Amino acid sequence: MENKLQQLTQKLYDEGLEKGRAEAERLVAEAKTNAAKIVKEAEAQAAKILAEANTKAQDVEKNAMTEISLAGKQALSKIKAEISSMIIAKSTAPAVKAATLDPEFVKQMLLTVAKNWSGADSSKNQLKALLPEADFLGEEGDHTTLTRPWTFIVDPIDGTTNFVRRLHYSDISVALAQDGQTQYAVVYDPFADELFSAQKDGGAFCNGLPIRVSERDMAHAVFLCGSTIYDRTYTDRNFSILRRLYDRCLDYRRFASAALDCCQIAAGRAEIFFECRLSPWDYAAGTLIAQEAGATATRLDGGPMDPLHAGSVFITNGVCHSVLSELQQ
Repeated sequence: MENKLQQLTQKLYDEGLEKGRAEAERLVAEAKTNAAKIVKEAEAQAAKILAEANTKAQDVEKNAMTEISLAGKQALSKIKAEISSMIIAKSTAPAVKAATLDPEFVKQMLLTVAKNWSGADSSKNQLKALLPEADFLGEEGDHTTLTRPWTFIVDPIDGTTNFVRRLHYSDISVALAQDGQTQYAVVYDPFADELFSAQKDGGAFCNGLPIRVSERDMAHAVFLCGSTIYDRTYTDRNFSILRRLYDRCLDYRRFASAALDCCQIAAGRAEIFFECRLSPWDYAAGTLIAQEAGATATRLDGGPMDPLHAGSVFITNGVCHSVLSELQQ
């Protein structure tokens, strides 16, 4: 009996051991299969990543070559434009010099260039053809040492931040100065399709119609202002003036395009514009247009404005200009 019990126990043990071994072998085999599958998937993923990397590398190389090619074409185009400009200037100089004696011709040329300004060299070349011996002064890279009697003062996008953010208050500003005095001015607002123009001692116009400043006094005046955002050393001064005018006027606006603000004074839509510091291309054209419409224009210290140099600007309809003495205190 005891032997049978021992045999039965041994049998159960052997069977359990065999089953354990079989299960262990199955688990090992399954693990090996899974491991092989994982390795295979990893290899496939690695191959995919490598292929994508190669594709991206080829795209980068292709784009780089495209950009290099484009840069080369642009450089070639610029060289051609410069050569074209020199040829045009030389071949047309005698006729152009004669034409510049006709103020109406100069005015119409500036009107056409401003209204169709492309921001490219072609527009600048048109101005060069008009007056080859003139200097250029502008925000877009033209900070020439001014040695010639005539100077084009150009801002192809006055109100750049407005333009970038699709706030429709920007313009193209072109002025032509002789011996430091602005003689012709054009400001074109493409969004309102308004073309402001003026010739010294010839009046101011909007889309060909004469414009004139308002006769409103301080109590009924709307003033426009800048914030001299590019030089914050003027911040306290700027807001001090703003507060003083705010206490005296009907209301104020901040549009962020100096040339157009000057034109609003000229058109009688506002009565005062000021900014503590502006560059020549910001205000040269707009100031002449305002003056020819009857405005009074000075610096904030009361001195005369210089269209070839940066400085403060205070332009009014004339009726309100006396407030300047209060702002200087």
